[in-house]
Amino acid sequence: MNTFARSTANIAAWNLEGFHGITDARIDRQVEGLVMLDAEVVVLVKLVQ
Repeated sequence: MNTFARSTANIAAWNLEGFHGITDARIDRQVEGLVMLDAEVVVLVKLVQ
């Protein structure tokens, strides 16, 4: 039987396109943020105007 230590999950969403484009520096910060969040689920979306 599985034992779960938590009853919630960390979920992250990342707009891959950005509303005004994403610079390389911002991509690096986004990746660092995702690593720190340690999400169980990461949703990669592309929102366009």
